[in-house]
Amino acid sequence: EADPSTVITAIGIAAETPELREREVVSNSKWIDLVTATIAADSVDPFAARVVGAAAMGMISTVVAEWFRLYPDANMHQLLDDGFDILSAGLGAFFADHG
Repeated sequence: EADPSTVITAIGIAAETPELREREVVSNSKWIDLVTATIAADSVDPFAARVVGAAAMGMISTVVAEWFRLYPDANMHQLLDDGFDILSAGLGAFFADHG
């Protein structure tokens, strides 16, 4: 795993700077829109697609925060794998019921 010191510093600064937090919210919203459009293109209900997009971005934000909190004892790749596994289990059940 690469030296995360730059990312850790950036996360700390962003967390303490309102303007940077605002930019993060806008960026996350754009990612949600992108994920939503990609999922909706597969004829998934637009609301369900938006919920999935928001869930994915929420998971990624949570993974980054958890990695930051636990560093150096956490592995970013493993946290992402675990996060996607958790989402997959829940979303898989939803889409099995709602086709």
